[in-house]
Amino acid sequence: MDLNRNFPAANWKEGETVYRWNSAAEERDVVLLTGDKPGSEPETQALCQLIHRIQPAWVVSFHDPLACIEDPRHSELGEWLAQAFELPLVTSVGYETPGSFGSWCADLNLHCITAEFPPISSDEASEKYLFAMANLLRWHPKDAIRPS
Repeated sequence: MDLNRNFPAANWKEGETVYRWNSAAEERDVVLLTGDKPGSEPETQALCQLIHRIQPAWVVSFHDPLACIEDPRHSELGEWLAQAFELPLVTSVGYETPGSFGSWCADLNLHCITAEFPPISSDEASEKYLFAMANLLRWHPKDAIRPS
């Protein structure tokens, strides 16, 4: 069961879905299930409730292994992430992701950027990306008014 295909997005599909586990291999797609119904899993329900409760202006979802920053809006934040993580900025990962967190966020008009790490170890990822992830917590648009 793929939790990232279990969100109650308008494009949720019952049954099987594809997960791309590799960015380069010829046989790179894995077939997974989407759950009994949209939002059927407790982890999905908890994240949906949290998003509704805190109503963020934007979210960044971390994944692997496609080595890119996916931002359909090609926003200032997406550009910052691409530069900070030294990954290409794309508007799509190149395949459908029905019932994904990003699809659900789009339905809510919530700006969701997906940061796809390359296929590296968790140790290497933390060494390479921890500084940028910490800086993301302090990120503000250039035109935002900052407290003095």
